[in-house]
Amino acid sequence: MSNSVSVRVPATSANIGPGFDTIGLALDLHNVFHFDVLVEGKAPPLRPRTLVLGEDSLAHLALNRLYERLGKTRPRLFVQTEANIPFSRGLGSSSTAVVGGLLGGNALLGDPLDREEILALALEIEGHPDNVAPALFGGFQIAVREPDGTITRVSVPAPEGLKAVVCIPELILPTEQARAALPESWTRAETVANLGRVAVLMTALLSRRWELLRVGMDDRLHQPYREKLIPGFRAALDAALAAGAYGAALSGSGSALLALTEAHEEQIGEAMAGAIREAGVLAQWMPLALDPDGAVVIARA
Repeated sequence: MSNSVSVRVPATSANIGPGFDTIGLALDLHNVFHFDVLVEGKAPPLRPRTLVLGEDSLAHLALNRLYERLGKTRPRLFVQTEANIPFSRGLGSSSTAVVGGLLGGNALLGDPLDREEILALALEIEGHPDNVAPALFGGFQIAVREPDGTITRVSVPAPEGLKAVVCIPELILPTEQARAALPESWTRAETVANLGRVAVLMTALLSRRWELLRVGMDDRLHQPYREKLIPGFRAALDAALAAGAYGAALSGSGSALLALTEAHEEQIGEAMAGAIREAGVLAQWMPLALDPDGAVVIARA
């Protein structure tokens, strides 16, 4: 049992093109969460560069769910976060709060749950595995949840040398809005196209045939319907490929874009951001390593 715990949780990029709601990747950009049990008559520790999270936050919601599931009385907790991941950009900021809350609460209680049990709890809150699975386990994660709640998860370790370039438009795109852009159903042709692309994507990652990522990160199920929400989207993907990226796709539900490469990060980033800017939206970019480890308890006392 601990009275103070700190947890680091990586950003994630979900879907990776055709892996709609099933495939995700952890990135080397992190939110950090600090959990301190409040003691009567003692001021809580205020850490630099942090925000205090209220009881209505996802981190507190996750804490409550964990304690309820374990039949434990939750102590009064002071929760702070060092928020480095842009919000509502398709980089998994919400998932970091869910995973951070569950992992932090679990650590406070002496780690009664293993990671697979934490994943199952996270899915009760988050709904889809393609963000929470890589946030928990790192690398590439493929996860499928059956109607009875059973989860099948496969890890693909982050390939050495493969890097990400993330373009972040100054455009907040709530998940609800991005979901609303999708159709109620898809055609057989769209479905078959994505099945093939998922197979190509997995072959590329497992065999390190990076030239396959151009096709393996293409998509027919969600990107064609969401691109209208992001000015310059298609031009930015084309620009990334022209600048040397192996593959490029929408990150999660957007508005961020993801490119994978081994080199030429600056050319790729500037090309993507330039295409978004030409469409009238400010944008920045950053090179990121892939996170191989997932969420980590970095301190406890």
